[in-house]
Amino acid sequence: MKASEVLRQYAEGRRDFRGENLRGLSFGSKDLSGADFSEADIKGTNFCRANLTGAKFVAAKGGLPKQWVINLLLICLLLLVILYFMVKILSILVVIIMFFLIPFSGDKISWIIMVDSIITVVFLVFNCLLVYRGISGFNSANIIAIAITIAIVSTITKFFAIANSDTIATTAIAIGFASAIAIAIGFASAIAIGFAIGFLIGIVFTIAIGIASTIASAFAFAHAINIAISGGFDSDVDSAFFFAKACIYLSIPLYSYFGWRAIKGDPRFSWIRTNAIDFSVTGGTSFLNANLTNADFTKATLKNTDFRKAILTHTCFKESKNLDLARTIKTYLNILQVQKLVVTRQGQDKDYSRLNLRRINLQRANLANASFINADLSKANLKNADLSGAKLVQTQLDKTDFTGANLTGAYIENWRITRATKFDNVRCKYVYMRMPTKDNPNQFRKPDNNKEVFADGEFGDFIKSIVDALPKAD
Repeated sequence: MKASEVLRQYAEGRRDFRGENLRGLSFGSKDLSGADFSEADIKGTNFCRANLTGAKFVAAKGGLPKQWVINLLLICLLLLVILYFMVKILSILVVIIMFFLIPFSGDKISWIIMVDSIITVVFLVFNCLLVYRGISGFNSANIIAIAITIAIVSTITKFFAIANSDTIATTAIAIGFASAIAIAIGFASAIAIGFAIGFLIGIVFTIAIGIASTIASAFAFAHAINIAISGGFDSDVDSAFFFAKACIYLSIPLYSYFGWRAIKGDPRFSWIRTNAIDFSVTGGTSFLNANLTNADFTKATLKNTDFRKAILTHTCFKESKNLDLARTIKTYLNILQVQKLVVTRQGQDKDYSRLNLRRINLQRANLANASFINADLSKANLKNADLSGAKLVQTQLDKTDFTGANLTGAYIENWRITRATKFDNVRCKYVYMRMPTKDNPNQFRKPDNNKEVFADGEFGDFIKSIVDALPKAD
């Protein structure tokens, strides 16, 4: 079905488009409010700036069309190749410059091996720091600077070591197979591989593993050639090359692990995750700046989907799939903890303090004993939610809908309700007016008598007395 046909039928009054193939169509800035796209194929569909108020996407399939998956994989591999040759060319240029500017002699070989060993140690230590602190502990400029520095220094030392063999032909070949694929290339490529695999895991895990295996095989082949042509080298020089190659082989699974941890939400590798997801949504389903008020994505597949700047007022994501692989900048979904909450509706005993949860849909959610201290739940849908024992201390609750919610045992110290906050049919036996502290353990329970509970309708009267004391809006 073409986009023009969908729009024509919508204008004629049709709203049921369940199961339709809408892959790759464009509905940018169109009004499709109330339409039902349940179980439809919306991979690569463009809904940018569209009005989708009340639309249904139940069990819809979003993400990347197969062609875009292939295109992005090719782009990713191209970036790896470009990075490889950039560092290789840089290394060779440095070698040429050093060949003409700095003389060398045989007595320098021990010093060269020592420097090369130091470079190897620095490389390993840096990887240990990455494991401990994560990529986020370094900005991208620092990583690139370290990679280039290792590339230059490592290449220089290896060139001097090779040149000591007095074999010009061997030197030239070794520059191609050893210097360029030594620590420098291994390090720089590994950074890119980690990024690429972090991206690929979000699309097709099996292809990622295949690429990693292919790259590792290529390095092993290059190493075999290097060993074959370097038979005349001194044993200590050959050992230096061996350890450099070992660093490369270790880097492949290490940076693959970084990519995997990034996709799993490890904050230490958020830099990889953010960039990988931003890249992977290219060509995917787009709701950029769309109005998704009251839209329903129950059980929808949402990987590689763009929700940037979308209006998500009371949008339902219950049991949706792969929402963690969607691009969610400038929405409440940009926090992984919140993504999990809107999908599972299970937030009992969790801490959501100081989070911006405005307009979120948590209808029928289990939020027992959850903490929302200083959080913003204004205009949130909390209908029939279990908030028993929840901490609503200094929580922003303007126009929040508590209809049918359970507030028994909730802590409501200085909660910021307004006259527009809805408390229809709220279930509550008692509440606490204060959070207990060591200095003041008194919780100011209401009703005051611990043996009493609110009778039917009494909590409403209690809330009304609080609301009536609030200043009227202008």
